[in-house]
Amino acid sequence: MRIGDYRVRYEVDDENQRVQILQCKHRKDVFYPTLTLPL
Repeated sequence: MRIGDYRVRYEVDDENQRVQILQCKHRKDVFYPTLTLPL
């Protein structure tokens, strides 16, 4: 989820009707893993 210049990672638990915030960071600090494919 984007909130201004921040990115929020969250997890939804439908059974217990809860949302857990996993990470909230400025967009310049967010790590986007790269996908590496075998050659």
